[in-house]
Amino acid sequence: MTNKFKMPFSPFVGVNHHGQSIIFGGALLENEKEETFQWLFEHFLKCMFNKYPSAFITDQDKAMEFEAEWEVIRDKYNLENNRWIIEMFNQQGHWVKAYLKDVFFAGMTTSGRSESIYSFFDEFVNSKTMLNELVAQYDKAVESRRAVEEDEDFKTINSKAFLSSVHPIEARARECYTRKIFEIFQKEWIEANNNLTHETVSKCTEEIKYMVGQMNVDKSRWRLVSFRLKD
Repeated sequence: MTNKFKMPFSPFVGVNHHGQSIIFGGALLENEKEETFQWLFEHFLKCMFNKYPSAFITDQDKAMEFEAEWEVIRDKYNLENNRWIIEMFNQQGHWVKAYLKDVFFAGMTTSGRSESIYSFFDEFVNSKTMLNELVAQYDKAVESRRAVEEDEDFKTINSKAFLSSVHPIEARARECYTRKIFEIFQKEWIEANNNLTHETVSKCTEEIKYMVGQMNVDKSRWRLVSFRLKD
């Protein structure tokens, strides 16, 4: 309700290649009826040249683990005939986390990105903002987000992050990722790998032998590790 006429504002928010929140678009709505949202989604698709997003997050409660607890909750609160509960059960494939493991959400698991955008818009509009002013302020807000993205683009193009190892995987990741995304990768890389690598010395039906050590340490200091295969 970021305007004088108390019209709901509905932003479409995503994530860019730096992990930043970006604004795909936004609309002022007369109400929050089903037909209004249908109009909104249809026009959003037109603006996106009818290219559907691979995933869509809206406000729904995902606090339940699903198959094991659903009947318990339903019976506990006598919701067997509740129409909303029945409908949510029928749409489980769209909101239950277990069914969405293979969907790429770019780090988004809730509508929290939209909530942060609401706070961001508070810098540009308020409850006294007139509609003609809101459009101008919206454009300023979008320009502000684009400027932040351009700053990160500049850092990625004109600087390189330090490598924590001499492993070619990390070096390749630095070439492929933006600075911000590489920092996320590097943190996990250090925790998971710690510069360790191995080379196969010998392999037979009974045993495999490896030389294991750090990549930036002379191989004379590596250790021999044997792994016996099960019968």
